[in-house]
Amino acid sequence: MRDAMEMWQAEGALPEGVDPAQRARELVIAIYDGETLAGCLTADFHPMRELEEKFAFARSFIRPAWRGARLTDRLMIDGHAELGRWAAANPQEKLAGSAAIYQNANLGAHPVEPSGLTLIGFTGKGLQKRVLWFDHYRLPVADDKQAQEAASDGGADWSLTPVGVGDARDRALREEACRFWREAKAFAPGQDLSDPAAALSVVAHDGEEMIATSSLRMIRVPALRRSFAMLRCFVAPRWRGTGLREALAAENFRLAEAEAANIDNAALPAGVMTICSGKDRSPLPVDAAGFLLAGYAPGHDQVRLRWFGHTKISDTRLGLSA
Repeated sequence: MRDAMEMWQAEGALPEGVDPAQRARELVIAIYDGETLAGCLTADFHPMRELEEKFAFARSFIRPAWRGARLTDRLMIDGHAELGRWAAANPQEKLAGSAAIYQNANLGAHPVEPSGLTLIGFTGKGLQKRVLWFDHYRLPVADDKQAQEAASDGGADWSLTPVGVGDARDRALREEACRFWREAKAFAPGQDLSDPAAALSVVAHDGEEMIATSSLRMIRVPALRRSFAMLRCFVAPRWRGTGLREALAAENFRLAEAEAANIDNAALPAGVMTICSGKDRSPLPVDAAGFLLAGYAPGHDQVRLRWFGHTKISDTRLGLSA
């Protein structure tokens, strides 16, 4: 604490009006070079409205002489692990993970940092909001049994088939999907199914029986200033809770990322987004397909996203203060 206060004073690091002693009590982890403090991470706990959970909002500071060595990532990785151990030992605090609001314009060129901090939106001033969930944390769900089974494959067996080549097989799969939806009453009676069928991306079969469908549509997400491929899945009731939805999500992501990576077009999606309702809600903040909980839609449906690995966001950012 003493070393941190001396560093902050020497570097003029703290904003006016901040008590160094109070900030020092928020220390999480520090990096030393020999006997010299090169940087540190502090955090204080606040609820994040859009995620309805409490997070440790982290702040890092690296002395100028040690900048450029990726020490910020090191602080965040080790600091998050330390906070996670504390949170697991103090479950009554219900601390869900780490968060950060980037105030340094040199940070945040990629939506997912090496530390795992993931972009979920921007503040009113254009600052990036990022979160990193604890692996042990579980979200509240209405059905305890569902909470235990949501990430399990349940010993299920299925085959996944991409749709979109435009051949006779695709036409047959779209016709089969329409029959599947009608029998399962997936849409309102009499609804024209030509548009949903045209958006089909991947279907699932158990032997010869169709058991699930998925589709992708491009949407613009103003809160993230990018377009995403919106994933919609319909799984036959007896296959819900088996991991099939996660398998569909993972396959859709793989195919969409490969397609987007081969085309240099800023209008292409930056990732895949999906909305999970009812029994599709997962207790895992990051589900088995790698989709991170980024917020809630009306009805408390989970909004989940996964960024493409090649996506860059530096060209979409507002100018930030130092």
